[in-house]
Amino acid sequence: MTFAKLPDLNAIQIFLTLAQTGSMQKTAEQYGLSASAVSQSIASLEKQFGVELFDHKTRPLQLSLGGRQLMQEAEKILKDAWHLTNAIKSTAPE
Repeated sequence: MTFAKLPDLNAIQIFLTLAQTGSMQKTAEQYGLSASAVSQSIASLEKQFGVELFDHKTRPLQLSLGGRQLMQEAEKILKDAWHLTNAIKSTAPE
């Protein structure tokens, strides 16, 4: 059985923040990254999914059709990931 490489959850968080702010610089500041690192993270997701997630010609950045779809799904995925993390941590001995 072959599995596709899953997207990095940190990259998805960066994507969501960029979608909300529309600014590479503002997103970078929130994560303590350079704007270049944010751009590389988005480029990595775009390569993995095979679609542009933003219209790179507009400022502030605007989501593409693929970006809008990812935003809907990504919010659910991150909520599930946080729930999983909290559920597992809650089993730790006190």
